[in-house]
Amino acid sequence: MPRPSISRDDALVCRIGSTRPGRAGEAVGLVGYGADGAVRAVESWRLIVANAHLHAVRAQLSLSLYTGVGDKGFSPTTRRAAELATLFDQLERLAGVVATMR
Repeated sequence: MPRPSISRDDALVCRIGSTRPGRAGEAVGLVGYGADGAVRAVESWRLIVANAHLHAVRAQLSLSLYTGVGDKGFSPTTRRAAELATLFDQLERLAGVVATMR
């Protein structure tokens, strides 16, 4: 029976769990795409990466399949491009901080 509103891939969750010792303490940026920007899926992944001892930045990029992807592929609006820049800025800063803690 199909399950609607699946926000994560169980195989990917298991894979992240199995690589946990080698990846613990790394910085993670989350990007979601879907009809509603995959907001619920990203929130679900925040719990998963926290459980795997990873550090997720606060910023996230939520892309809509209706407005964030065009005929030529990924084509974010100006607002989304600014959000992506913020996500990368936070990710670089956090990666630098956690690198000193290893």
